[in-house]
Amino acid sequence: MIRVLVSILVIANLALLVFGLVGSGDHAGRGGPPLAELRNPDSIRIVRGEPEPAPQPPAASQAIRTAPVLVQSCLEFGPMSEDEVARARQALSAGGLLERTVQAPMMATASWWVHVPPRRSLLQAENEVARLRAAGLRDAYVVLEQGDMRFAVSLGLFRTEEAARRVVDQMKSRGIGGVVVGRREQQVRLTAFYVREPSDADLGELEQLRAAFPGTSIRTSACPETSSRGASGP
Repeated sequence: MIRVLVSILVIANLALLVFGLVGSGDHAGRGGPPLAELRNPDSIRIVRGEPEPAPQPPAASQAIRTAPVLVQSCLEFGPMSEDEVARARQALSAGGLLERTVQAPMMATASWWVHVPPRRSLLQAENEVARLRAAGLRDAYVVLEQGDMRFAVSLGLFRTEEAARRVVDQMKSRGIGGVVVGRREQQVRLTAFYVREPSDADLGELEQLRAAFPGTSIRTSACPETSSRGASGP
């Protein structure tokens, strides 16, 4: 009797096993999702037949390109010292260019030095300064740097030897002696004129003016952004 019951249980278990295998195979044949996907519903992608979405356009900051900045060109005429600026303004005004002219500072190398040779002591140098200032030369000052020119009295730096010697001659005509010219290269702040919207006629006129201002040059340059017009300058 016991053997019969055991046989029935074995047959029943085999039947259940066969039924389970047939059912899972039939489900797979119908294209159903595997059990792993059913346990992960987020991984299921529902396809409705719509086309893929078009790529998004680039951000506005990337799509817009900065337009090039147009820089206005001028004719640069210079550099000039303070006394040359006054003469140049008169010449530019006579030629009708001053109304379209801007003047602005620029750095240049001055190679010629008007000075009184070094004194033996600071007191002697200060006495020289007092003498020169009494004669109207207010830019005189004592050189205090260590070196061969210590206690010399400086009266100005010039770009050309001609300009420096012209100043010395003017001093001699006023009775101011003891002043010499020497070499001394140094960066100085000078002035240049810029003619806006230049024409060929403007270039020819500036070339004629340049002969009266040794050491100057004329070239095409960007117009200065901040400076006053020549008509209202000093």
